[in-house]
Amino acid sequence: HVIRQEKLNALESELQLFRAPENNELNSVHWAIKRVNLTQLIQEKKLIEIMDML
Repeated sequence: HVIRQEKLNALESELQLFRAPENNELNSVHWAIKRVNLTQLIQEKKLIEIMDML
């Protein structure tokens, strides 16, 4: 299963991600506590895709 970067970028405000013109929080490795129900958001926005392994 995958979640595409483009879909996460489109949900920056809902995921409470900080953004700069050339960069966002997804470009660095770190842990952060957010007041977001990630499981619910993933389900509501249908973010998970299944990639076929050929």
